[in-house]
Amino acid sequence: MKRSYRYLSDVIIYVSFFSWFPFVAIHLNKVWGGTLTGALLSLVAVLSVLISLNVARLADHYSKKKVLDAIYVSYILASALFILSFLYDSPVLYLAAFSLLSWAFTIYFSVSKAIVSDTFPAEEWKRVFSMLHVIFNVAFVAGPVLGGLLAKHGIWHAWITMAATLINLVAHQILTEDATPPRQKKLNAFQQFYSLSKDYRLSLFLLGSVLAAQAFMQLELLLPVTIEERLKHISTLLLSFNVNAVSLFTLCMVVNGSLIILLTRLFAGLSDSYSLRFAFTTSGILYGISMVIFAFATAPAGFLIGVLILTLAELLVVSVQDTYIATISPEDKRSSYFAAASIRFSVSRIFAPQMLLIAGITGSTSAFMIVAMLAVLSSVVFLLLFSFKQSKDIAQQHY
Repeated sequence: MKRSYRYLSDVIIYVSFFSWFPFVAIHLNKVWGGTLTGALLSLVAVLSVLISLNVARLADHYSKKKVLDAIYVSYILASALFILSFLYDSPVLYLAAFSLLSWAFTIYFSVSKAIVSDTFPAEEWKRVFSMLHVIFNVAFVAGPVLGGLLAKHGIWHAWITMAATLINLVAHQILTEDATPPRQKKLNAFQQFYSLSKDYRLSLFLLGSVLAAQAFMQLELLLPVTIEERLKHISTLLLSFNVNAVSLFTLCMVVNGSLIILLTRLFAGLSDSYSLRFAFTTSGILYGISMVIFAFATAPAGFLIGVLILTLAELLVVSVQDTYIATISPEDKRSSYFAAASIRFSVSRIFAPQMLLIAGITGSTSAFMIVAMLAVLSSVVFLLLFSFKQSKDIAQQHY
């Protein structure tokens, strides 16, 4: 499999998804209201996790190539449903289209990484995974921009998605070869996850990642609320520019996103000079420090310093997380391992918003301090993970 095709596939899948994702709630909210829309989209998210675990098991048991074929076909069918939803003005078809798109996206997120692990030599994993993360972040920005430009032309948006996916499907048929995996014992999704949880390396990785993610996710949850609260009636100068609450939060997001896109590959190369143990434990500590800074910041410079430290924490691990999963996963269970590892994002999205509730009761300072403690606790978990002999051997390797 050519590296250029792998990158093209991710660009098409990620940009296509994020071009629809931000506008779904807006579209359905106009018809069904916020309560029903929120409940239905939450149900779609929960089902995504269950479907991903089941399909990942099938990918390991039967064929990863055939699963990717099914993902591309699902994107094409979702595009057709979007077209019909606009033609018949049907919110039900619109929800069905997005549900199919969302489930296919979630499956792709884990199975495609397993295929990278299978088809590229171990010494290339870090470089490829870091580039895929850059593509993901670019798509996260470019997708909504494209969706916004096409917002009033929904049918054309769907046709563009369908055409791009068809290109992906044809290229996939030409450039990839199928491999027959060894037969395994058939397990359902819950049995599969229970089986994987017996690998303490995966279990501790998930626990530590969920704790650390509580800090990262406050960038879009607690931070904007805190900035608005503390700078609501303040307009101050930062490097000769007038800065208010809204522009400061926008600047924080731009700084974080830009540095991740620009420096991910650099840190992937630098990671050869430090161990995984150092990367994960130091990242948790830096996340904690950034939360402490946010807890007491009252000026733009303080919030920006916190964002810079948080971004450094993300950069330390962003190029090695997938490499670690690829390393500890058996060849016949890689899709399942990546699917299980992706659960950390779903779990984090459940718990992270609770900090807004805590902030409403005790104040944002206390909420940030709680998140800081959770981030430092993640370092303890990762320290425990790499203290085991088997993991220590992995942690000391330089990929």
